[in-house]
Amino acid sequence: PPPPPPPSPPPPARTNVTVYVAVKDVEEELIIGPAFWLPAGSFIKWQPRESGNASCALPAGAGFGGSDGLRVPESGAINWTLPTAGWNFRLCLREDAEASWALEPTVVLDVFDVAAVSAAVILASSAGDAEIAFSGVGVSSGDVARWVDVGSPSCSGGVVAEAEVVGSRGLFRIDTPAAGLVLCYAFAGKTFKRYENLRLDAFGLEPAVSATTFAANVGTSVRFEGVGVQGGDSAWWISLVASASGGCTGAASDTHGGPVVVGVDGSAEFIFERPARSLVLCYAFSGLGSNAAAALYSTFSATVVGIQGPGASFVVAGMPGTIAFFGIGLAAGDEVAWTDPSVSCADTVGSLAAAAVAPAPLSTELRADVLATEG
Repeated sequence: PPPPPPPSPPPPARTNVTVYVAVKDVEEELIIGPAFWLPAGSFIKWQPRESGNASCALPAGAGFGGSDGLRVPESGAINWTLPTAGWNFRLCLREDAEASWALEPTVVLDVFDVAAVSAAVILASSAGDAEIAFSGVGVSSGDVARWVDVGSPSCSGGVVAEAEVVGSRGLFRIDTPAAGLVLCYAFAGKTFKRYENLRLDAFGLEPAVSATTFAANVGTSVRFEGVGVQGGDSAWWISLVASASGGCTGAASDTHGGPVVVGVDGSAEFIFERPARSLVLCYAFSGLGSNAAAALYSTFSATVVGIQGPGASFVVAGMPGTIAFFGIGLAAGDEVAWTDPSVSCADTVGSLAAAAVAPAPLSTELRADVLATEG
């Protein structure tokens, strides 16, 4: 999503006024009666400040407290739940229900609120922080924002990430994938308010259960699961050595088996042209946008087994012969078959020769004794 608009700018510097601060939709206790010598039974209300209007004669319901206002109790403390954010609401007073309203020019009320965030999705990563900007009335340095698990009923439990706001931005590090995190935001000097409508998904793959083994030149499907996995993502493998010098971006020339587009079920089929050891996964979430960097998952490890040699070989028809194979993943007990180039390896019936691989005299090669036949 596009970044939200900047926070609403504060009003010009205010002098010789008392500023009260409240948070939208949060019950606030304002002890205001004794400060203005208001006896119990007096009435107060807050009115929006409108240019050119210096009176309290605004339409009913335009402010807080309604057209009749709220009655001041003996304690002088009034509990408010203010439904609208904004700056410079004005205090209107009257001594009883029959008196006229009078504007108190030395008092204003600011009602703070967060209206939007710059990101609804980020990449879950232990390697770096994600910057999120907040927009609203009263957003400023010294505020604190936290993201809590959707299952937590309050802002005090299930905290996944927390940051102090600088200007209008916070840096958050979320290590593991999480969906539907809820924003809790505390303006400086205020308690946390929970924003059910402002959610965050931290995209990431669920850890691999075990290492993956591929066979060179054989298509093998892998299914990915996690938060944010969807059709249109892309995945590829790079060597562990190359990943150390720039991650997925710096290892572009060392790509193996891809990039492959992920299907709607989270599956991707990889075909490797050559054997390889110690590969790790790069995964790009399409939901993060086309310019988002791919994530490196070193916990996803893979080996591509296959024969790297010999090249062309020959034996004498009718005579036993020995051919030495070398490559990655070869082991005693493997099977070798020779077949006509026009016949698929999936059907070795009618192969020219077949044999079991014998133990290798050296760790880098394995031998198969084959009996050549005509053809």
